[in-house]
Amino acid sequence: MTSNSKLTAEQKIILRDWLDIAFDDNINVVNMDNVTTMAYRDCGDNVEFSTAVMSSNEKKFRAKVGRYHALERFFDGKRVIMRRIDFQIMCENVWDFWAL
Repeated sequence: MTSNSKLTAEQKIILRDWLDIAFDDNINVVNMDNVTTMAYRDCGDNVEFSTAVMSSNEKKFRAKVGRYHALERFFDGKRVIMRRIDFQIMCENVWDFWAL
């Protein structure tokens, strides 16, 4: 069974507010590979981040849905804190993996 998740009108308003807050708080939101969305903030020696991954039964990647869920987790405190260098290495390895 396939799914077709979309944001409700209320969720779209919440997302706009969260994106404004994210911009003010130096939180970046990126679509990594049309499957995974990451919200992250550089904290000097560390980076904190949260992710949202598209379900395998979704018909289509929807960036707004990914942004919404990644930011929801970030603001709920469901995030990982990692040394900045380790975060950079992880991200480089992810891109190298997908380049294969």
